[in-house]
Amino acid sequence: MIKSFGYKKADGTIGGAYPDMLKKLDNMTTAFVNEFNAIHKQGYALGDDNTSTLNFFELEPGKSAAQSIRVNGEIVKDPTKIAAGGKSGGASGDNENAKLLADLKKKAFSEYSTKDQNSDELTGSFDTYYSGIIGKLGVDSQSAQKNLSNSVVLAASVNQNRESVSSVSLDEEMTDMIKFQQAYNASARMMTMMDEMLDKIINGMGTAGR
Repeated sequence: MIKSFGYKKADGTIGGAYPDMLKKLDNMTTAFVNEFNAIHKQGYALGDDNTSTLNFFELEPGKSAAQSIRVNGEIVKDPTKIAAGGKSGGASGDNENAKLLADLKKKAFSEYSTKDQNSDELTGSFDTYYSGIIGKLGVDSQSAQKNLSNSVVLAASVNQNRESVSSVSLDEEMTDMIKFQQAYNASARMMTMMDEMLDKIINGMGTAGR
């Protein structure tokens, strides 16, 4: 059996497989965004002699990190502000910092320069950690479907057993009605026969010599 997909803990927080998965996604997203932004600020935008001051990603305060992650609006408006260069001046063709940004998804979380209180919960790289979350979600989902199927079969079996003891079987009642009807007809014919026999004995016999 897997943990409930959502339940309220004694401290008032929500626990279970689904909330835990969302928490892991948020922790992963936050760590990735912080490290990505840190690397981005070490690079140079096209024609800029100073390292970038822009965060590449932004998170909306008060919302889930995985839900609110977005590219910085200034970069969306002007892509030349992407700090892809690794050298001062950000010459055309200089993509040294862009390589570091691209390699981040394979970089182990333990090697991140930016740490937060949830960093210890992260293992492996962005790729492997995300694959693990999705893989576990698939296993939990399949297990939940099997548990549901088993519960439906069990409930149907219990209900059938209950009905076999307490409920009325229409087929059985119809059979009994036919049986009782035949018994009534037989009894009626027997009474008719007895009546006719008594009539013969009383009214038809012992009348000689009258």
